[in-house]
Amino acid sequence: MNCIVIDDDSIFLELMGMYISKQPSLNLVGSFSSGLEASKSIPELQVDLVFLDIEMPGASGMELVKDLSQGSQVIFVTAHEEFAVEAFSHQVTDYLVKPIDEDRLNAAIRRALETHKHRGRAFEEQEIFVKVHNKFQKVSCKEILSVDADGDYVNIRTTSKTHLVSTSLNAMEELLGHQSFMRIHRKNIVRLGAVRSIDHNEAILSDDSRINISRAKKPELLTRLKIN
Repeated sequence: MNCIVIDDDSIFLELMGMYISKQPSLNLVGSFSSGLEASKSIPELQVDLVFLDIEMPGASGMELVKDLSQGSQVIFVTAHEEFAVEAFSHQVTDYLVKPIDEDRLNAAIRRALETHKHRGRAFEEQEIFVKVHNKFQKVSCKEILSVDADGDYVNIRTTSKTHLVSTSLNAMEELLGHQSFMRIHRKNIVRLGAVRSIDHNEAILSDDSRINISRAKKPELLTRLKIN
């Protein structure tokens, strides 16, 4: 899971970075000292989990949580106990009070990971509609192997056939989300469950096809596949 930490205390940011580094299932993609700074970067980072303080200069954590994508879980980490009821009204995953107890933090992270897995499984049971030759075709998400850019089109490769669709890879990335899918190259998105193995800078899928992995994306892919 991609995660970020938002807190105006630089020492606490370092401490959280140390805790997160011990979690093989978490990938720290950003640390921010204000909500305003974080809000500019969150859409590009594909954030699954946010560790969020409440009282910060500029936008407070309570203000920021209202604007976060529904796909991002939030664990509040704050020195203030009195905001817990309001926090849980925003469907946050957990609420931790400083100073942080590492066992309590680990329990909150486990809860977030379980929620993330459940959401991923639920999405894979869903279906999407794509326009193929002026008709809308239903495609099961769990059957998708990869989505590959092809000029002004994309090829949606499934276990049974390939659909040539007039759309962009960016649009498909937004449609599919990033819980079960990942863009591993500027030209390719893969379903994580379809990745059978990694061979150097290629992902080998369940149909034996090979997809290039960019250097920038490989560490995240290995983390999400839980490959050490």
